[in-house]
Amino acid sequence: MTKKRVVFTSADGVLNVLIPAPDVVAAMTGAGGLVSADRVEAETAGLVAAGVASRAARDYVEGIATGGQTEAEAVRRIQAKDVPAGVTDAEVIEAVALPYRGALRAAWRMAAPGVVDIDLDRARALVLGRLRVERDRRLAAEDVAQLRAIETKDIASQIGVATRKRALRDLPATALAELAALTDPADLDAYQPNWPA
Repeated sequence: MTKKRVVFTSADGVLNVLIPAPDVVAAMTGAGGLVSADRVEAETAGLVAAGVASRAARDYVEGIATGGQTEAEAVRRIQAKDVPAGVTDAEVIEAVALPYRGALRAAWRMAAPGVVDIDLDRARALVLGRLRVERDRRLAAEDVAQLRAIETKDIASQIGVATRKRALRDLPATALAELAALTDPADLDAYQPNWPA
């Protein structure tokens, strides 16, 4: 199995990681056989109809049909077939060169040709978004607790709910300051605020 990855930035600014399929690389670097010789034209035409450039489609299908390629050539053919037209920053890198692999995948960026790192500002925004979702869930639960406290005329519970709801509403501002101090992606990914109890 290849340890190579093709990385590129799509038009929406998201870093994409293409993992070459092991069976395709094995066919291209071995004896081929994923497509029989009599199906090369039809398979090529199918890829072209799906939007793959004619030359890239032909190279890819011939590679999986006949094999005999180096790993680098196999990955290049896969890249030519799968990376969208117009992408200018596609690079082949080793899998180990990819950064921290937690929930912050959407914060990856191409820092330089062939260098992927984590945009810490984007990572902080992702964590803050995740916290807001949890905060909203907790606020909804507090709304139910508040209604129960009102129905039973439990003043102490009403005050407790109001205090927790205020703390939950203020949480993003508090968390933002704490997140700004974190510079390790693993710490950002694991961050949990002090939720009101």
